[in-house]
This record gives sequence, C-alpha cells and structure tokens, in this order.
Amino acid sequence: MGSRNRSLGGWSNRLGGCDTVAFASGCLSNPSCTHVRMELTGIVDAQDALGEMLTVLGRLPAADTEVAAIDLISLAESVKSSCAAVQAQQTLRLQELRSAAEAKAGVPVERRCRGLSAEVALARRVSGNAGGRHLRFARAMGEMPNTFARLREGSLSEWRATILVRETAYLQVEDRRVIDHALCADPATLDGVGYRALEALAKQIAYQRDPHAVVDRNASAPKNRCVSMRPKPDAMVQLSALLPMTAGIAAYAALKQHADGLVGVGDRTHAQIMADTLLERLTGKPAVEDLPVAVDVVIAGDALVGFSDAAADVPGYGRSRLTRRGR
Repeated sequence: MGSRNRSLGGWSNRLGGCDTVAFASGCLSNPSCTHVRMELTGIVDAQDALGEMLTVLGRLPAADTEVAAIDLISLAESVKSSCAAVQAQQTLRLQELRSAAEAKAGVPVERRCRGLSAEVALARRVSGNAGGRHLRFARAMGEMPNTFARLREGSLSEWRATILVRETAYLQVEDRRVIDHALCADPATLDGVGYRALEALAKQIAYQRDPHAVVDRNASAPKNRCVSMRPKPDAMVQLSALLPMTAGIAAYAALKQHADGLVGVGDRTHAQIMADTLLERLTGKPAVEDLPVAVDVVIAGDALVGFSDAAADVPGYGRSRLTRRGR
C-alpha cells in the first residue's frame, strides 16, 4: 500500500490515509474510516471527492508484475461495484427529494416523480428504458439491505445484484428480504457461485417461501411472448423470439434436425444452414436476394453524387457505410 500511496501523491492524505482503491471499494461502507467520518460531518464534498478519485484512477500507473496486474483488475472490479451502489443510493435519494418537493408543492401522489427515470437515464447517459431499470434497481436496493451492503463493499457485482433483484421482484417484501439475508448476509455465501447457479438459488428459496407466486409467475410468462430485432455490427441484425419453453425448444430442434441432414452438402456450416432455414420458413424465400424489402436510407447530397464518403443513416439502425454502384 505504501508504494501505491506514494504514486497517488497527497490525495490519499486528504482521505485520511486511505488509498484510492480502498476509498472506492471498501471505505464507503466503513463508517470508522477517517474520510467517511469527515463526509458525514460535511467537511468533505461528495462531488469533489468522486471527481478527484476519477482523476487519480485515470492516472494509475501500469502494474509491474502479473500478480500486481491481477490484483488491480480485482480491485477495479470492486470499485465498479461500489460505484454502482453509490449510483443506486443517490438515485433513491433523488426520488426522495423529488417526492418531498412535489408533496410540498401540492402535487397529487399519483403524479409525483413522473419523468424521473428519464432524468436518471440522462445522468447515466443511457436510454430511457435503461433509466427506468436503474430506477427500479435503486428502489429494490432499499428493500434488500444485505445485497446493497455487498454491492457497496465491492464483493457483489452489479449484474449479480441485478439477478437477485429480478428473481425476487414478484415476491412480497418480507420474502424478498429472506432471500436477501440467506444469500448476501454472509459475503462468503456466494463465493464461486456463477450467474446461473445464483439464479437457481434465488428461485429455489422463492419457491420455498411462496410456491403460489412462483407458479403464477410462470403461468403469466407466456403473455410476454414477442419477436424483437436488434441491430448488430457490419450490417447485420439479431432476430429474437421470446417463447414458452416447450415452443422454443421445439422450434430450435426442428431447425437443428433439418441442418443435421444437410451438413456436408455445399460449403455452409451447420449454424448457417439453421439461419438460412429459419429465413426460408418465415418468408418463403430461399435467399436474402429474393426478398422484396425496402430500406429507407438518409444520405447527404454530396455523398449521393460521389463528392463525399460520408456515412449514410439507416433509420432504426444507425450510421452505415454503403457501397455506391454507378451514378
């Protein structure tokens, strides 16, 4: 720690002797830490502290050894988790302040905090939908104190916390807190537990606590079936279908069985045959070239006549480099 403190100059001294990584990953959850006591008494400005931490982290030197590199990667992961906890805490605080202000202004309860998710999205530089998810995550952290504590100390990643939030969202608060305590009260409980195993553990306890809620959730899930499309790099798209388990397995098995019988015929791979078969069965056309599809393209006039190589814009997809053939 001594060498790291020297490399950070006097910044760590202003934080009561703690190094930057410790400040971000551990000390935020340690009320006995000097700089946290200073923050609680109003001496340290939270924005200034985070701003300086951001500057210092950007100037950290490269590790000298493999062991040091691995240690820094691990500590940086803890910092990310702790920062996620700070964001959740401040998001919840924003909701409290806004609700109080609107209550004082006489805004009806059902109209309070409208548009708050959009403001969270703007602050986090994400889409409006993602802002809503972050707001719901912050509210869940208010009901899951142990999960929040593990997130804040850096031992639980934001994604693992999100899994716990998702798998307990339909339960009563008391049942959610039982799962929170069972899985996160002891930091060692989830050591070595992967994402799927964590999801399974949460589901297992949820079923033990409220089997009827689990059954009702599974019964209502097919109502959410849908087809979606997401742009991918290199003028590709990902077509996805959310289906009941039996329907999804049957569809995949049919495509796989068809592809199994054609492997070795031509130069297409097994995966390519499955994709081509899906396209043909959905559209009735054996090749992309045969599809009557219209694509809207917005392009600058100079690029259209060949005076510029500016990228065109495909609405709903984004910027794309198009090959111009002829004039």
